[in-house]
Amino acid sequence: MGYMTLDDYRTDVQSALGDRGFGNERLDRWINFGYLDLAGSVDFEVLDDSEVVATVAATQTIDAPDNAMIVKLVRDTTSDNLLGWNPKAELFRKSMVTQGVPLNWTRHKDLIYLSPIPDAEYSLLVIFKTPPDRLAVSTAVSVFPDIWDPAIFQLSVHHALLAIGDEQRSASWLSRAVTYIQTRMTEADLHADASGLGASLPPSGQNLQKRLQGLQGQGG
Repeated sequence: MGYMTLDDYRTDVQSALGDRGFGNERLDRWINFGYLDLAGSVDFEVLDDSEVVATVAATQTIDAPDNAMIVKLVRDTTSDNLLGWNPKAELFRKSMVTQGVPLNWTRHKDLIYLSPIPDAEYSLLVIFKTPPDRLAVSTAVSVFPDIWDPAIFQLSVHHALLAIGDEQRSASWLSRAVTYIQTRMTEADLHADASGLGASLPPSGQNLQKRLQGLQGQGG
């Protein structure tokens, strides 16, 4: 769990912005933007959840779990097989008529599409990522270990400066956050002793770096 409370973040973000008297409603919005940014950029195990879903014969789809921000993997526990992921374009490019044991999956909106189309009932274990609950009360802390509090703070200031039109300083704070996140990805972080606290940079977790490059490109 984090060490800094929402009220601590409010104080520090307000100070970083020059004590300009922003109200809590705006501060909380920027802080939660930063919090969700971190959650979407680092693969924290504490946000992992799972659900077992049964297929229906001759039906191509199953419902994605409620609150699934990202579906990470699908495993057929009936056949003891990890399904491969297919790009969404593959789903719409091909006419899906073949039935059999599901081998691949892709997600479109709130549905998970399977191929081949299941020919019987199979039990699928779906592993997915959920977003953290927003920080809403003054005493609230993040669900991540306190080593990540500085990243939330830096990302919060980045969003605040972006909102008030200071792109140059916003890029500077985003750069600090990106550097901090990258330097925190040690072996200890990847395999935390406490269950559910491990973290990793997902393969697609370069979105902050891309945003930083975009802001720097605008500046010069």
